[in-house]
Amino acid sequence: NNWDYFDLMGTNVIEFNYKQMTCAELSESMARREDEDEDQCHRMKDEYFDACCDTKCSLCGDKGLDAGVQVSYEGRMMTCLELDLSLGPAAIELDSEQCNAITGQYQDRC
Repeated sequence: NNWDYFDLMGTNVIEFNYKQMTCAELSESMARREDEDEDQCHRMKDEYFDACCDTKCSLCGDKGLDAGVQVSYEGRMMTCLELDLSLGPAAIELDSEQCNAITGQYQDRC
């Protein structure tokens, strides 16, 4: 099974059924109703993915991160966890050239 993991951007506001709600509220609503209509769930995920799911670069994806290992990135010493967390605010997208370069360099150590 090749699953990708994305962070929920819970405070983003979307329109659903003609009313404003946050992505966190939509996610909670979907989780409560998931068994009711699987097709509807898939349609909603497709429709709201771009607005609600963060496609930030991740050092290790779902492989697990050795969070405490120290690495040097852009001249600063930091842990793998700090490096991984810094990729989101830096707006480095998953599968971009910059993401691939960073993961290629640090994936084995982290």
